[in-house]
Amino acid sequence: MTDAIGSAKIYRGLSLLVTVVALLAVVSTYKYFDHTLDEPAHLAAGIQLLDTGEYTYDRQHPPLARLALSVLPWLDGTAATGNPNLWEEGYSLLYEQRDYHETLMLARLGILPFLLILAAA
Repeated sequence: MTDAIGSAKIYRGLSLLVTVVALLAVVSTYKYFDHTLDEPAHLAAGIQLLDTGEYTYDRQHPPLARLALSVLPWLDGTAATGNPNLWEEGYSLLYEQRDYHETLMLARLGILPFLLILAAA
């Protein structure tokens, strides 16, 4: 019985260590990599929903991850411009309103809880 408890503690500790290393590895890339192909679109859809309550951009994707990606930039002052083109709106949000790297970093931080949920699973 004692061996089982000791083994469980070791495995929990290793899982926690791997999770922390994964989080640090992901966050350490933020200053080196520019946006991916779809990040501006997801940002635009999330900001539109937060700012206007509408969800008209590319509705084939559910809003949860888009909201998670958009909430920190939105709280930092990034606001919808109303551009009807999803991609132009996303690029405008990244390049024209605030600091590009800061907005992108805030957006990516919003996705980290999904990594924690995955690690917990």
